Amino acid sequence: MLRASDAARAYGLVNGERLMASELLALARQVRRDGEIREGEFEVSVGGRSDGRMTSFAVRVAPLGGDVGCEGLVLVLAEDQTESRRVEEVRRTSSRTSATS
Repeated sequence: MLRASDAARAYGLVNGERLMASELLALARQVRRDGEIREGEFEVSVGGRSDGRMTSFAVRVAPLGGDVGCEGLVLVLAEDQTESRRVEEVRRTSSRTSATS
């Protein structure tokens, strides 16, 4: 880990110099192995929340430079999608309620 934002650390995606989310770590390893850009979505429990609420992320992992293999550097971008997912769910619920009324 060369750099990580304060937000990545606050969300628990990074601790010290390690990626902590297993899904994110798996994507980074795949990109290192074959040099292909990967995208994904996953959820994590932030800060050890006990209320069961999760934070949703859209991620993109891309190789940096031309090195492919276990030592290649990758760029990991993770965007919090929690609020937009909540809004989407409210809209879906509202439209279903309206359709049945």
